[in-house]
Amino acid sequence: ATGIQGGLDTPGMVTVSHWFVKRRGVAFSVAQMGYAFGGAVVTPLLALGVYAIGWRTTAMVVGIVIFAIVLPFSTRLRKPIEANTIEASLPTESDTTRSTSPSSGNVSHDFTLREALRTRTYWFLAISYSLRAMAWSAFTVHLVGILTWKGIEESTAGFMLGLFPFFWMPANLLMGWLADRLPKHKVAAVGGFTAAVGMLSLLFMDNIAIWQVLLVFLILSPNEGSWALAWVMLSEQFGRLHFGLIRGGVL
Repeated sequence: ATGIQGGLDTPGMVTVSHWFVKRRGVAFSVAQMGYAFGGAVVTPLLALGVYAIGWRTTAMVVGIVIFAIVLPFSTRLRKPIEANTIEASLPTESDTTRSTSPSSGNVSHDFTLREALRTRTYWFLAISYSLRAMAWSAFTVHLVGILTWKGIEESTAGFMLGLFPFFWMPANLLMGWLADRLPKHKVAAVGGFTAAVGMLSLLFMDNIAIWQVLLVFLILSPNEGSWALAWVMLSEQFGRLHFGLIRGGVL
């Protein structure tokens, strides 16, 4: 858990929040595409490695590759000069009376975690995305079993699961593009709605064909594209200075 949050996830999102202001939707969506690309490319390679050289050797190779990639690239995660200027010039709480309600757009100051916890917006985002993640995680963990239950051969179901990221990589970009032009909470709601439709479709279909599975993947893809919008809304509502800490509270 420490490695995932500290080495792969949170620093990247914090960096994106510092660098991008006007087109955060696309910026966060592009960053989030790394998960889809990694799943589509790395997962088959892991399966091949386990089959060819065993899981222990494969795990060792993966660890070496992670060190070889993460450590050099982590030196590229830098704050823009403008962000450092903001931090240096921010007034302290004793200098000014701060508002404790986030605005509908970019905030006039950066909220601390304590200030964010006092707002309904923070708790709405935290609870809604936690419930979504709970349902979605349970669904995806059992997706191969669900497809097998619905008549797809297990090996075919596993292969098709590897195809799923190819559906939500373009959905990521589309949802990010829409979020920069439309109300973000409504765009995110579309993702949640399509997830419900996709899950219900699998529930009521029996002996499904491969083309039907691909259609369900297409319906589910906007949900994957909407996850990045949570961080866009969080950054816009509560500012950039304490974004990492506030995001960690939501997770």
